[in-house]
Amino acid sequence: MKLVDCVSEVEQQLQHAKLYFGHGTDNAHDEAAWLVMAASGINVGTFDGNGAQELSVKQLAETEKLILKRIHSRQPLAYILNRPGSQRPSSTSMSVR
Repeated sequence: MKLVDCVSEVEQQLQHAKLYFGHGTDNAHDEAAWLVMAASGINVGTFDGNGAQELSVKQLAETEKLILKRIHSRQPLAYILNRPGSQRPSSTSMSVR
């Protein structure tokens, strides 16, 4: 699965779960991008926006684990990733195309 497609699917799952956004991101798309990149080991700070790269089975499995933890615990992704405060990405770095 391509990164951009995975982000889109995760975004839909987060919206369906009716989660609150505000601890790191303020919308489902940015949070989905952050979640997928974190699970995939992609550095948000150096990401070039190219969503065409294929994710491995391991990256997809890690993404699924994070999705389930985020939805079931309802804990902010920043805390799940242990990246509160200044360690969160800017919304401009979350653009996946």
